Amino acid sequence: MTQHHRSIWLATLVTPWAVPMGLNLLALLFGLFTKGIGALKGRDDLYLVFGYTLPATYTAMLVIGLPYVLCLRARGVLTFLPVCIGAMIAAIVVSPAYVWILFGSTSLHAEDILIYALFGLLSGIVFCLVAGITFRPSGRAKEPRAA
Repeated sequence: MTQHHRSIWLATLVTPWAVPMGLNLLALLFGLFTKGIGALKGRDDLYLVFGYTLPATYTAMLVIGLPYVLCLRARGVLTFLPVCIGAMIAAIVVSPAYVWILFGSTSLHAEDILIYALFGLLSGIVFCLVAGITFRPSGRAKEPRAA
């Protein structure tokens, strides 16, 4: 299963790390801009982000993302845009559900949806970069799609 000589499976393993790393980077930048260099001391809580988000991102990738990508590939339309749009939609659906499961919070604001969509877009971009998925179809589908 390759797309431009890179493995979809490798992208499936790497992509879930994009969200916790992005969250940690945002937390560090927010701390630097609000508290200065002192914000870098004693940031043990950043490890918790990985503990909370990696199970969710791997589950979403294996349950939603991978089947979606394989379906796109089988239809011969595995390109950058559908992957990123699908990742954004998946993040908008999965993230509030995961927050509700963890914290029992059901309040959802417009800015929350935007943040979820941006992290979904980040995941889609990372997946495409790792798998070598381009803007144009590669023509490597198992069967050509119907005209």
